[in-house]
Amino acid sequence: MLLIAPPAKAGIIDDLRAKIFNNTETVKKLDEEIKQFSTQLQNTQKEKQTLQGEIKTIDGTRAELSSGIKQTESKITKTVETINTLAGEIVERERIINKHKQSLAESLRNIRDRETNSLVEVALSYNNLSAFVNETDALDKLNSSIDTNILELRNITAELVTKKSARESEKVALAAAKNKLADQKAIADAAKKP
Repeated sequence: MLLIAPPAKAGIIDDLRAKIFNNTETVKKLDEEIKQFSTQLQNTQKEKQTLQGEIKTIDGTRAELSSGIKQTESKITKTVETINTLAGEIVERERIINKHKQSLAESLRNIRDRETNSLVEVALSYNNLSAFVNETDALDKLNSSIDTNILELRNITAELVTKKSARESEKVALAAAKNKLADQKAIADAAKKP
């Protein structure tokens, strides 16, 4: 029977998950703030008849863009923490796979050692035939179980690698969005100056 050890760095992964949760909450708050600024901006655009209305429009745009930048920075932080969590999980899965490979290698060495002897010699090394048959069945079940576990762990690792890659792409896209918002804010700042 194989036992899978608990992750060596579970505390780190749990901390990262807590940070991800906190960043999710921050993103929600910033979403609400952006909605409020958008509403203010729409109301201010109605007052646009005067110079004061124009200044309010620019201030609203600047505030909305600032919130957008903060929101994007929170999303980037959340994405980086997700990437770090996935990287930790990948390392842990690879460690477990290596442990299973070592176990499998040991089992295969034992089988090979037994196969070098004739079937009669192996059978005679046991006190009775049922012990020999039980040992053979147990080794077959063990090999099958190890193969299944390694395959499952490889599939999980491949899935985690795919998720990590997607998050890294998301991080790049968010960084580009942040730069675009910063450029728009710089334009709004320049428009406010007399």
